[in-house]
Order: sequence, then C-alpha cells, then structure tokens
Amino acid sequence: MKLVYVADNGFSSNKGLNYYSTPNYIHVSYMKKYFEEIVFFARRDKYDHSYRPIDKRYSVYLFGKYDFLNMSKKMIEQIRGADIVIVYGVNGYIAQFIAHRMKKKVIAYIGGDSKEALMVTKNIKKILIAPIIGKLDKWKCSTADYVHYCAEFLYKRYPTKKERLICSGANIIIDNNCLKNRYNRISKDLLILGLIGYTHNNIKGIDIAIRALSLVKDTLNVELQIVGRGDTSFLMQLATELGVENNVKFLGTKKAGDEIYSWLDNVDIYLQPSRSEGLPRATVEAMSRGCPVIASNAGALPELIDNEYIIKRDDYQKLACSIEKLARDPIEMKKQSYRNFEQAKEFKPEIREKKYNAFYEKIRQENIMPGRM
Repeated sequence: MKLVYVADNGFSSNKGLNYYSTPNYIHVSYMKKYFEEIVFFARRDKYDHSYRPIDKRYSVYLFGKYDFLNMSKKMIEQIRGADIVIVYGVNGYIAQFIAHRMKKKVIAYIGGDSKEALMVTKNIKKILIAPIIGKLDKWKCSTADYVHYCAEFLYKRYPTKKERLICSGANIIIDNNCLKNRYNRISKDLLILGLIGYTHNNIKGIDIAIRALSLVKDTLNVELQIVGRGDTSFLMQLATELGVENNVKFLGTKKAGDEIYSWLDNVDIYLQPSRSEGLPRATVEAMSRGCPVIASNAGALPELIDNEYIIKRDDYQKLACSIEKLARDPIEMKKQSYRNFEQAKEFKPEIREKKYNAFYEKIRQENIMPGRM
C-alpha cells in the first residue's frame, strides 16, 4: 500500500540527505510496516542536529513557505496513486481537499488545538485567523475517514463519528534506577528548574517561568535551564530586565533518548507553564525520569499532573509559590517524584504500540486492494 504523508514542519535536508524530527520519526516507525511505499510532503525547515535521517527508499518533497503552486501540483500527482493520505497542519488541509476530490481515504492527525495556540500569541494576524483554523480542524476531523488524536480533550473539541485512535507520541523508557538516583539528589544545594520548548514564541510560557524565577531567586539557589530551538533574544532581554540573566541558561536542542534523559536526570523540578498544549511529550518524558512537575491548566496537562501543582495560565506568582513549596519540602519532592514516575507508565512503548497496531491494521484491512500488498 502507498501512503502520502503531508506535514507542515519538522523536515529538513542537509548534505544531500533528508531528515525529520523525533515526533515524525516516532509516528512513521509505527506505521511503516503497514505501507510498502511512503511519500513525504512538508515545508523545508532549518536543519537541526536532533533530527533523524529519513530512509532513502522513501520519496521526500520539501518546499519553501510560499511555494504553494509547485507543492499542490506534486501533491496531486502523488495522491492520485495513493491508497491513504495522512494529514497534519495547514498543508494537510490542502492534501485532504485533494484527497476528497480523488475519493482517497484520509487519516487526520490532531496533535494540539491550533486555534487555541494562535489565540494565545501576541500576533494580531494569527489571532484573526484562529477562528478559521478552528473551523478547518472541525471540518478536517468530521470529514476524515480516520482520526488520530494525541489526547482525549481534542476528540471532545474536534469530534469524529469515524474510527479514531487516541494515543500520545510520547517516547519513554521506564528505568527504575532513575527514581532511586533522583531521591539521592533532592537535598543538594543548587535547585535546577527545567523546561523544554520552542523559544521563538510564547506558547510554552518560558517568559512565565522567567518571571517566576525572579520571585524566588533571592530565597533559593536556583537555575532555570531551557532546552529547545529558536530565537532567545527577547527572553534573554526579559531575564536581564528582571535581574535573573545569570540564573537562566539556554541549552539549545538535545537529541531524543539518552541525551535528553541525561539532562532530565539532573533537573530537580520540571516546569510546563504552557499557554496552549496537546499532550506534551516533554512532560511525559520528565515524569518518566521521576521529575516533580509544575504545569499550567492548558490542554491535557491536568490529566497528567497532580492538581495541587496545576496553575492557571500566565499565573507566574502561583508558579513561584509552587516552586518554593516543593524546594523546601524534600518529602513532598519524593512524593511527587514517585507519583509522576508511576503515572508515566501509562505511556510505555508496548501500550502505545498495541494501540497503533490495532488502528493501522484495521486501516490496512479495510483498504487493501485485491492482488495488491
């Protein structure tokens, strides 16, 4: 069977090879055994060392941000011979429209609430188009033949009457030793706060974390470490204005797996003060390493974290209070560490694989052509 995989971002090329981000890699790793041929369409992003190489047997079409015409022509060519089209983001709307015209089956992927993510920006253009994107996502889910949601709340916001999969792409390894090691580091002098997220916008609430840091810096020996790509100048300016420029470290990107786990094992409290979320992989990964977590009430975060450590979006004062509370109570730190570690077991690879396999096996059985594999 042939799959056309259409995405917005997370793809790049470097030295003649094509690459994709870890989330895309994870999705493909589960679905590839059901499709003999996969063709990728995406916007060409800047190369990132954390990206994974794409198998050379797959075709890859990368386009500039405004190369709409050429992309559409190539999509029409490839979708015409496809069995299934899976769609992500804005490019996905175009591909889904083409697929419907050609009577091809569509899998819609919903990894977050795009309307909400646009509404929380300070960009007037994005705020104005947010309601349109919300309607497009409702159309996307209601007309697709299959829908993959990363969290239950997204199904409720963008329902489908067709076959659905509700499953996060969080990629974790459960290591019981990391919990013991975490208990041993709770009483150390320097408190390290950690956060993973793009730094070029305000969606992940990094500015909220910096503001909270400014309220605790005089009473705690604390450092905020941020992992993620993007422009950091406006955040560093904020840190300087608040007098915490020496307490904030931007670490750039880290590779999924050992590199990110090694860093998380040295984080004392993980923060996710996001203004918009789906089901954040980074938070689940932090939980799997036994990190106590303080998070906002965005997206599926309240489904993951102890309600006592859920703050309202933008509430940096409550975030600061929660940091202080945990930092001064080693017993509570251990309690939250154990609680999050156990909760993360719901995202073990074997559980996710079982869900993926059931979903894609059904799709394959319903769409395989006689005499064609």
